[in-house]
Amino acid sequence: EKDEIALLFVGRLVEYKKPILACEILEEMLKRGIKTKLFIIGKGALEKDLQNYIAKNHIYSNVKWLKRVPYEEMYKYMVACDVCINLSSKEIFGMTVLEALYYGLPVVANHAPGPDVIIENGVSGYLCDYGNDAVKWADLIKKVLNNRDEISENAHKRVEEYFMWDCMVGEFLKDK
Repeated sequence: EKDEIALLFVGRLVEYKKPILACEILEEMLKRGIKTKLFIIGKGALEKDLQNYIAKNHIYSNVKWLKRVPYEEMYKYMVACDVCINLSSKEIFGMTVLEALYYGLPVVANHAPGPDVIIENGVSGYLCDYGNDAVKWADLIKKVLNNRDEISENAHKRVEEYFMWDCMVGEFLKDK
């Protein structure tokens, strides 16, 4: 739908990636009267828990869960969604974060080694320490939506300037 926003969660369905929290954030957005769809891409140990949570909370119609998307198709979700959420506080690098930014998809992420290096907080995305507080996460997502175009442009620019092969090779060779 045109007036519906789309959140994207990509990752293994394991405890530290917090897929259930993604659903809680969805519910918080819906409580605020914001039409929202959550796209979950991933599989893992918490599949049954996630399935049960979705059923128990009657959010089937707001969740699109794909266990696997071929790598060459992933960009379609990144360009179609409004915000990518990365809820892990242990993200070492975060290829999904980098790819989302490349496609101009703003990312809200927990402070972690990867996102802290990739995202310029408040410029090309947002970093936080909100743990399992779905209300605070929803506030941050709303902030992104209010200036999505600017963040989207900065996100793509960030990857182009600092994370493309030609930039990285130059940086690597400079130290040799």
